[in-house]
Order: sequence, then C-alpha cells, then structure tokens
Amino acid sequence: MFQGDASLWLAAPEQLLKSYVSHTSTRPLPSLQTCSPLGTFNDDSAQDSCESCPPGKYASTMGSQACKTCLAGTYSIAQASSCKVCATGYSSPIGSGSCNPCKPGTYASKPRSGTCDLCPKGFQCATPATATPKTCLAGSFAPSDGSTLCTPCPANTFSNTTGQIACQPCAAGTNTRGLTGQKACTAVRAAGLRRSVL
Repeated sequence: MFQGDASLWLAAPEQLLKSYVSHTSTRPLPSLQTCSPLGTFNDDSAQDSCESCPPGKYASTMGSQACKTCLAGTYSIAQASSCKVCATGYSSPIGSGSCNPCKPGTYASKPRSGTCDLCPKGFQCATPATATPKTCLAGSFAPSDGSTLCTPCPANTFSNTTGQIACQPCAAGTNTRGLTGQKACTAVRAAGLRRSVL
C-alpha cells in the first residue's frame, strides 16, 4: 500500500500548473516544485521543466502559468522578470525585445515612447535617435513635417528669424547677389553714368 504523502494526490489543479515534476527527489513519488527563477513559466500540468519567457515578455512572480507582455515604450530580453523603459530618442511597440532608434526626420522627446513623432515644421531631425528637434537657423527653413535638414533660402529670398517654414522674397531694389541661405537682402547699386568727354 502506498505510504507517501497523500497531499500530492490531492493538489489543486492550479498548484499543478504552477509546478513541475522533480525526478531528482528521493521521495517515493515525484515531488511538485515551483517554477524558478523569475522570468520562467509552466503552462502544463506536471511538466518536466519550466520554460523561459521569450523577448518582449516577462514573469515577475515564481510559479507563473504564463508570461505577461511588455507595454509599448518598454522591452525585455529572454527570461526577464520585468520590462525596461526605452530612453528618449527610441521607441518600441507592444511586446518588443528591444528599443528602436527614431529614424532621421522623427524624434521621441520622452522616455517610454511607443512611436516616434515627425519632426515639426521649422525644425530638423538630422540623426537617428533624435530626442530634441533642432530649430532652423535664420537663412534657412523647413516647410513640412518630417524634415531631416533645414533648406537654405533660395537666391533673392531671406529669413531673419529662426524656426521659419518659408523664406521671404527680397523687396524691390534689393537682392542677395546670387547667394543662398541669406538672413537679409542688400540694396542694388545703380550703374554709374560715364561722363561725356567734351
């Protein structure tokens, strides 16, 4: 007649799901062990071993029956007990195993960003992982969202302030002498009249 611990046979189903069978026990029958360390789970009754949570998921308690999914703006590696926050200039969708740098023309000014935003008009986002857009300098402009670089004002136009979305044409009687990227126009000099030789 069986002389072992009868409580093993009376274990609740949820206890079995959170445990696995240890074949190294010296007891007459296999014993139930809680899944450990953190970052592992067991979704099958009396499974031989616990499985690691995949990247993008985590298990913060021992004996987990399933892994939880990382929220947008966070990530995790395999067998994680928690998710880490993406830094500024990076983003991640839900269930990510890593953070992605914002592409040129986009930015993320806050940590834990699920997506990167388009660089606003009058600004440039020239490099990957931009956290703060740079204002267009005087003499340049950015007419649309998502600019990677500010554009110099064409010849005979100008901008005398920063963050412009368009350049202004030179007034009558002024020009930029064929130069681009100018902050101001200069007056056109009238051609001198030659003196008549008597």
